[in-house]
Amino acid sequence: MAPDVNARVATALRVELARRALPDCALAEILGVSRQAISMRMRGKQAFRVSELGAIAAAWGIDLAELIGERQPATSAA
Repeated sequence: MAPDVNARVATALRVELARRALPDCALAEILGVSRQAISMRMRGKQAFRVSELGAIAAAWGIDLAELIGERQPATSAA
């Protein structure tokens, strides 16, 4: 992935983690990787694989497009 795409993905993940009140290590648990591996990805030192993003989206029950910042998350009407 291009650096700007990596940054957009990391930002979208941070937003979703904050929205769910989850720490970064929640991503490590979903993917079965170390916290250091997640840190490398979140800092742009290593790109997320598409399969990893798909696993995160599936675990959170959201579309991959939402996760990578291509589409705004669905909101429920109150």
